[in-house]
Parts: sequence; structure tokens; C-alpha cells
Amino acid sequence: MSRGRGWAQVPGGGSSSAWRKVRALILARDGYLCQIKGPKCTVGADTVDHVVSIAEGGALLDPTNLRAACQACNFGRAGGDTRVRTRARRTDVETRTVW
Repeated sequence: MSRGRGWAQVPGGGSSSAWRKVRALILARDGYLCQIKGPKCTVGADTVDHVVSIAEGGALLDPTNLRAACQACNFGRAGGDTRVRTRARRTDVETRTVW
């Protein structure tokens, strides 16, 4: 199992049993084929992409917000989408108050 940058999108780094179960279901549902099909697509999916990012209010475990993706498409989406997600997460973490 690959631990690409996308793992940072999932609280706990993608290690919760609920995430592992949903991830396996999505990969099987989509036939382990990339659903993004970008210009550098490798066809075989080994990651799961949130259609609407968690930072933008997308549901973490909702199968309708998830799709199978190859690493090239998931981590290299057009328009620098991954960088936008990372910047949004850092802002949330930096402004979080510890009680």
C-alpha cells in the first residue's frame, strides 16, 4: 500500500479502520481503474481521491465523494489543486487553539 501525499488528507493519516474499509470498497467498486483519467494517467488505481476536498467541506467517508485514482492523477491534478488543499490544511492547523 502506497503512502503518498494524499494520506495527509485523511485524519490519522489514512490509518483508521473506517477509512481502510471505505478505501477498499471504492477501489473495488471502480475496478481498480483510475476515474480521473488525466494526461499522465497510469490507468491502474492505487489511491482514493476526494472529489470535493475535505478542506472544502467534502465528506470524509461518503462513497459518493470518493473515486479510485492512480497516484499520477490524484497527486498531480490540473491547476495545482493538491497545493491548494495543503495550504488550506496548514492554515487550519496554524490557527487551531490548544486548550
